[in-house]
Amino acid sequence: MRSSNRIVICRDPSVKQRSLSRKIALSAACACFCSWSLLALSVHNHVDGGTVRYPLVLLKGRIAGGSASIQAVNAILSGAERELEGLVQGQRFKVLARLQPGENPLTLRAGAETLTLHLTYIPQTNPNRVRVIYVTDSSGDMEFQRPEDVSGDVKGRLQTAMRLMQTFTAESFHDAGLPRRTFNLEEDENGEVVVHVMTGDLAASDYQAMDGYALYSQLFREHDAKLPSRETRDLVIPAFTRFDPVTRKALAHTALGGGNFALFGSGNLFTWPAS
Repeated sequence: MRSSNRIVICRDPSVKQRSLSRKIALSAACACFCSWSLLALSVHNHVDGGTVRYPLVLLKGRIAGGSASIQAVNAILSGAERELEGLVQGQRFKVLARLQPGENPLTLRAGAETLTLHLTYIPQTNPNRVRVIYVTDSSGDMEFQRPEDVSGDVKGRLQTAMRLMQTFTAESFHDAGLPRRTFNLEEDENGEVVVHVMTGDLAASDYQAMDGYALYSQLFREHDAKLPSRETRDLVIPAFTRFDPVTRKALAHTALGGGNFALFGSGNLFTWPAS
């Protein structure tokens, strides 16, 4: 008498159903992607009805028509920030858009093509903020080194730089496949970045005679005495950084940070956008 081992395969109908569901979902996603990719103007990194926690968004997308220009218009804004010009390379574009708290109707224009996108901006409530401090010497001189044909708009340059860094941080998280996260900035009642001005204790020549570590230590002590804070991380920019053409060295320049105090020289501040 012989015995035989038989393998019995039980077919669970739910397995087949799940497989079919996955195929349907994949087909729908492919169809959605194909229809989206055929649009003359499309945004890749934000969706209509999305929410952000910072007021300057970067929109990236595609222009099928080959337009050489792109603009983002926020209908609820007025002034220079209502319409911002972007960059186009081939069929790809990048453009910034400024938001106000609440829902913002954005219109992208590329030649004859338009696209409407609604984004809601909810300001952060994080009490830990980044604070911007511009330091002068004891005379209070606000001038930074710059070519004659470049404006001396310190406040505009620092405000713009901080907004761009805030946006860059959020987009870097998103590009890595993570939720957008970024730091909070100290703002006034109008939602503008606050730029503090701190008058130093020494003459510009005294600061310029120091090496980077001595400069950091000196300004750290002054900052701690004049603008102490437990809830901020402070970016400090000295006005008196200068390039010495004789020694070909930058004076009163460094890039050092620790604790809540980061010091960066203003040697290239004239290259930063003012708006």
